[in-house]
Amino acid sequence: MCNNLLIVNIGIHSCSCRGWQLYGIPCSHAVAALISCRKDVYAFTEKCFTVAGYHEAYAETINPIPEKIGWRKLGEAPPMDDDDAQVVRPPKFRRPPGRPEKKRICVEEELNRQKHTVHCSRCNQTGHYKTTCKAETMKSIEQF
Repeated sequence: MCNNLLIVNIGIHSCSCRGWQLYGIPCSHAVAALISCRKDVYAFTEKCFTVAGYHEAYAETINPIPEKIGWRKLGEAPPMDDDDAQVVRPPKFRRPPGRPEKKRICVEEELNRQKHTVHCSRCNQTGHYKTTCKAETMKSIEQF
């Protein structure tokens, strides 16, 4: 693959870009090689991608689902033999990424601690701070 050189082998349906092997449809490199060799591109695609393959896949009838009366209840297992029984377990727990949260232990002192009363330095009242004080300032009162 030096200097964007890709190798196409028409005989084994492969290209060095691996697109033909992965998807079953010739990649652009394979199409260019097939056209230069005057081969039919559609002859080199997988059978499932052809119209005949499509008709073959959907040739069987698809029956409608039965009426709601015939449905199984949620949690009701379908009838099966003991040989077919499988135990389905939940997935293994994975720890989430990142630093784990700290679990604080609540001490009785924190629960029974008295609350601090807030005192305003501007109007000398309790219940709010100076920044949230709604009382008029002394300067505005002195101006009148």
